[in-house]
Amino acid sequence: YRKGSADYQAPSGELTAPISVSPYVLSVTGLDESPALVSPKSAVGLLPSQYDAIVKGTTPHRLFPPGYRNAKPCSAYYGQIKGTYKRNGRTRLPKFHGRVLPYTVCGYSPAQLRGAYSAPASLTGKGVTVAIIDAYLSPTLRADANRYARSSGGRAFAPGQFSTLVPAGGYADREACDAAGWSGEQSLDVEAVHGFAPGAKVLYAAGRSCAGFDLLLAEVGVIDDNRASIVSLSFGGVETLESPGEAVIDTYLFKQAALQGIGFYVASGDNGDEYESTGVKQVDTPANNPFATAVGGTSLEVGAKKRYLGESGWGTQLYSLSNNGKFWVSPVFYGGAGGGVSALFGRPAYQQGIVPARSPRGRAVPDVAMDADPNTGMKVGLTQQFPDGNYYDEYRVGGTSLSAPLFAAVQALTSQALGRRLGFANPRIYALAKKDATTKGHHAFRDVRGTFDWVADVRVDFSDAISARSGRVYTVRSFDDDTSLATRPGWDDVTGVGSPAPSYYRATGS
Repeated sequence: YRKGSADYQAPSGELTAPISVSPYVLSVTGLDESPALVSPKSAVGLLPSQYDAIVKGTTPHRLFPPGYRNAKPCSAYYGQIKGTYKRNGRTRLPKFHGRVLPYTVCGYSPAQLRGAYSAPASLTGKGVTVAIIDAYLSPTLRADANRYARSSGGRAFAPGQFSTLVPAGGYADREACDAAGWSGEQSLDVEAVHGFAPGAKVLYAAGRSCAGFDLLLAEVGVIDDNRASIVSLSFGGVETLESPGEAVIDTYLFKQAALQGIGFYVASGDNGDEYESTGVKQVDTPANNPFATAVGGTSLEVGAKKRYLGESGWGTQLYSLSNNGKFWVSPVFYGGAGGGVSALFGRPAYQQGIVPARSPRGRAVPDVAMDADPNTGMKVGLTQQFPDGNYYDEYRVGGTSLSAPLFAAVQALTSQALGRRLGFANPRIYALAKKDATTKGHHAFRDVRGTFDWVADVRVDFSDAISARSGRVYTVRSFDDDTSLATRPGWDDVTGVGSPAPSYYRATGS
């Protein structure tokens, strides 16, 4: 078969096995040579016109811009600067449903995120190793992470605190996977974990490519040698494109990890129910696996002095400024936390009594959630490709690629607090959620509920994503508008059982 510009071999029909051996065959893999590629679940939130302006002439179908900078005004904390501006000395931004909106934050620091999620100062993740798995390895990953740590008020990696695990045979499929575009994902994951859990060891395991089996091999390298007790995965694809072989192997790898006391934390996806992008309402993989913890997303409001102000489900409708600058027009869905019910895996026992029985009987996604909205995201630092050269810079980024490593870091702190490996976390998570539902007072999770009152912010971007030379673009980005998915009291398909509350870190559960 021909796929794109390459030829591949694949079966022309269903596979069969003799009756005498078929009961012992779990799956057959490797016969379809075409790569099943996955993508990072991080989001910068640029407009299509901005990608067209800066990506034209570079790698085809590039996932991320080669260089990007935040435009100002933006807020140091949520609500700091109100969204008004003057044009020709007179014009102001129009109100949104009668409200003057705040400008988007410039990007939260790890200290702001630790403050908002009430991370105890005494807990740093010391004694815990967190593994991060992505495709490829940026040559400046460690240097960028150290520079970012210092610029954001943290500590650089100590000797022996950061290590890498790379494939012996080098890398493959660089163009098809946009290898350079994975650098932003790598920096986000490493800096989120190190910033939130500065005492934890970080192991970065590089996949040979973004093909599913190459990333599975990176997982094998971490699990088989028991290199970490917590693993963060910020990539995935849609369930309908997951091969049966990959689903089987993922399940057995996650089961093996659970038996060894290793927990996997997986991004739930950035396209809501996936209907607009695929024509089918479905969940993402491997977040659909019942032996992994699926991490959904929220829009987080952090006030002055790192204070938690509130949280909504991440789901964005984008409104453009009219040509005359007097009103907001043409709302379109522009990203949101993935979730729903798996058509491949049945409902696990640990979700009984928490996930509403009226929903379809499959594995429900997600399990928990943390900040993921690129408009309330974290600032990251990395070496980027700009028109005048390659050098270090910082910008705001989100996606469930942020919430997954953040929750992995929360688990590192919790593991330190409890003095043991947490292993497969879902039984504990749902046991705590059941306790929350029946007790008053201190809860392990904040129940993220719907806002219902037009919460949104104003975002400013450079037209070319780099500088003001080509002008600025003003948009409104709403909160809690996630396709058919919605936040509700209790478990929901945007935020799961909620985000970690102050009591979570030392809460006991089975």
